[in-house]
Amino acid sequence: MKRYILKRLLFAIPTILGSMIVVFLIIRSIPGDPVTMKFGKSATVQEIEEYREEHGYNRPMAVQLVDSVFDTLRGDLGYSMANNQPVFGMILDCLPNTLELTIFGVLLAIVLGVTSGIFAALYRGSIFDMAILSLNTLLMSMPSFFLGLILIIVFGVQLKLIPVIGLNLAPEEHFLGLIGPVITVGLGSAASIARTTRTSMLKILGNDFIKVCKSKGIAKSAIILKHALRNALTPIITVVGGTFAAYLGGAVVTETVFARPGIGKLLVDAINARDYTVIQGTAVFLAVFMILVILVTDILYGVFDPRIRVQDSAK
Repeated sequence: MKRYILKRLLFAIPTILGSMIVVFLIIRSIPGDPVTMKFGKSATVQEIEEYREEHGYNRPMAVQLVDSVFDTLRGDLGYSMANNQPVFGMILDCLPNTLELTIFGVLLAIVLGVTSGIFAALYRGSIFDMAILSLNTLLMSMPSFFLGLILIIVFGVQLKLIPVIGLNLAPEEHFLGLIGPVITVGLGSAASIARTTRTSMLKILGNDFIKVCKSKGIAKSAIILKHALRNALTPIITVVGGTFAAYLGGAVVTETVFARPGIGKLLVDAINARDYTVIQGTAVFLAVFMILVILVTDILYGVFDPRIRVQDSAK
């Protein structure tokens, strides 16, 4: 297992470097001069040129790219062009809000998705099964921003049960402000987890060892949870791990709709301000975080499925 982890970490290096280069080139192709936007229309040509000279924005693009890569490898993500704050510090300030939203959203998705997927597999072909599949199709096809706006209009504006925005909430309203974003994140993921759980459970429930368990008089709940679900976990873990990684870096829409001060909103604000260093630093940070999440997901395969550990040791 140690050899496997080391190999995955080594493979992660070109992935991170590739993401840095791609992001560097993309953000510099966006129309708009970041230095001019920083100083505004009242700035003189001399002020703008002095800033370019001081921060190296007048150097060739290739030189800027190499400097950016080496600075990032040293752990220096630079300073924000918009407010002159350390980029790494800005990310750490926003990270708890994004992690909170992602963790609670994925937990909600796991509970709803796994539970409904098990029931759909147990009652295959019934009205209950068809209702779950139809609802899953609806949720998977619904954009997250649309679901978020519905929750805001119905539960925030009309019923006044949840805050409309997540900024500057009182401490006692903190978890109340999480309800809308968590539901928005969780429902879409619950649909894909439910479909995966149903398919995986149907395969396991048709195996001979399940029939043997039934013939031995083992309780139905024990057969489902201890024997069937445990053997069906590998594809479910894949979906959950991918969902966590995706929402960690893809909470841009949800955080923007609910005005939550997370990494997603930080990235959107940086793009609007053409803040190159914040965009580059946030993209690299999210790439590293996603790689670690996927690595943990792969390790969990061996925890829940001994056959994977045996295959790995055999190599």
